[in-house]
Amino acid sequence: MKPDIAPDGEHYIKTYPTGTYFNLADPQPEHVSVRDIAHSLSVEPRYAGHTAHPWTVGQHSIAVAATIAKLELDPTDELLLRALLHDSAEAYIKDVPGPAKRMPEFEGYRSVEHKIEKAIAERFQLPGLSNPLIKRADRLVLSLEQSLLRGTPPDSDESPHVRLGKMFKDEPQATVGEIVCALTLMEEREVEDAFLQRFATLAYPL
Repeated sequence: MKPDIAPDGEHYIKTYPTGTYFNLADPQPEHVSVRDIAHSLSVEPRYAGHTAHPWTVGQHSIAVAATIAKLELDPTDELLLRALLHDSAEAYIKDVPGPAKRMPEFEGYRSVEHKIEKAIAERFQLPGLSNPLIKRADRLVLSLEQSLLRGTPPDSDESPHVRLGKMFKDEPQATVGEIVCALTLMEEREVEDAFLQRFATLAYPL
């Protein structure tokens, strides 16, 4: 049962929309909710917000799952779900830019992140939230994000779609670029809904 009354202790956050008190020090699988994850990731910016166009962890997560669906022959539902959830711990402890996360001073963050990832994987009966294929798709999406969303000067009106047309003509970059561009057109609520819809298609109850 989820705690709906604030427990004793200082390591809890109250999630939205379920109102669960989630223990960051001791995350429990039964307190994980895909509704909380989808909402939080849909408003959590990647790159600490330093993009020419709004881009959230939710959009990135959908893009990684879509990349595997497009480029991998007959991917399993489990693989696609792991890809969709690969950054889901950030729903509870926010996205920290990679250069900061790798610093020794962030060892505590990495430890908490690992605990939350284990709780999420257990909640959805997954062996983990990543594997070499997901990491490869993640890197491919990241490279497109860097080119399409972080390479345009702030005073430029050039859209990601225009940049994509200038940059890539061949697979897989063009295919992934199209996925990223389509997602840039979505509002936060649309991202949340798309995340939940993708989750539901993988035969996991909300």
